[in-house]
Amino acid sequence: DVQFTGRQDEPEEKMTLEVKHNVTMIFREILHNILSHSQACRVEIRVTEEAGLLRLRVADDGVGFDPGTCARGNGLVNLEQRTRAIGGKINIEAAPGAGTTIHLEVKIR
Repeated sequence: DVQFTGRQDEPEEKMTLEVKHNVTMIFREILHNILSHSQACRVEIRVTEEAGLLRLRVADDGVGFDPGTCARGNGLVNLEQRTRAIGGKINIEAAPGAGTTIHLEVKIR
């Protein structure tokens, strides 16, 4: 079950190609991780844009993990590297048995 919340119209500001590419790849990696690891039944996706900031929130009800003790695989490393490359912020909230929520915030330029 997927729930998507976002605007259908054009954003107030256009993203650069670099930001657009990296946000797309970050979103793709998040979905790949959910499909590969989470065993989730429900995924909520929220995209908002306000005052020049794009915010993406993806939450699942899967098995979760402990970010402090899990092996830093390519997926998590890629998320952090791509976010850093575009000057964004990413926060991963997860706990065993409690699902995972990822918050991404990026300036639109």
